[in-house]
Amino acid sequence: MATAFLLAQYFGWQLPDWIAAPVGNGSNTSSIGMGMRRLVDLRFVPKSARILGCQTEMANPLASSWSQTSAAWLKQYHPKKADDTIATATQIGAPVSFKKVIREVTASRGSMQSVSEADIREAMDVCLKEGLPVCPQTGIAVAGLRAAVRRGAVQNGQCVAVVSTATALKFSDVYKETVEKSVEKAPDTDPESIARMLKL
Repeated sequence: MATAFLLAQYFGWQLPDWIAAPVGNGSNTSSIGMGMRRLVDLRFVPKSARILGCQTEMANPLASSWSQTSAAWLKQYHPKKADDTIATATQIGAPVSFKKVIREVTASRGSMQSVSEADIREAMDVCLKEGLPVCPQTGIAVAGLRAAVRRGAVQNGQCVAVVSTATALKFSDVYKETVEKSVEKAPDTDPESIARMLKL
C-alpha cells in the first residue's frame, strides 16, 4: 500500500492516470490497488489510477487470460508452466495472489499486458541510456507500458507511473551477459596500462 501512498503524496494528493507494475505473485499489484481504494475512501485523493499489470510471455497466466470483467477473467484464468526468463522474480506460473490481482485490476478499470524477452531487454537498455539502470522486472513494466500505448490502451498525454522493483545492481548478471562481448578488459590494474587502453 505504501507505493500508492507515496505516489499520491508525490503528485500533490492525486494519482496518475495509470500505474504500470510487473506481476509475479501479484502482491505488489494487489497492494497498490488496496492502497488506492483506501486513499479514495479517506478522501485523500479524488480517484484511483488505472492499474496496468505487466507480465513476460514466459510466465503470463494473468495477462493471457485477461478480460474486462472479473467473472470472465476468473473463468478464463488457468495456471501455466513458467518458462525461463531474465525476469526471474516473475517466473511464476501460478501466482498466489491471482484473485487479488484480478479484483484490483478490474476495480481500477485497468488492463494486463504481455511482453517478450526481447522487449524487456530493449526497455532495460532504454532506461540505462537515460541513466536509470533497472532490474528485469522493471523492464517488464516499461516494455508493457510501451506496448499498451501502441495498442491504444494508454493514451498519449496521460500521466503514468512505472513501479521499479529494484535497481540493476541486484541483477547485474543480466547486464553482464548483454555487454560482456563488447567490453574491453584491461590487461592489469596498472594505471599506465589502463591509460593506454583508454588512449589517454
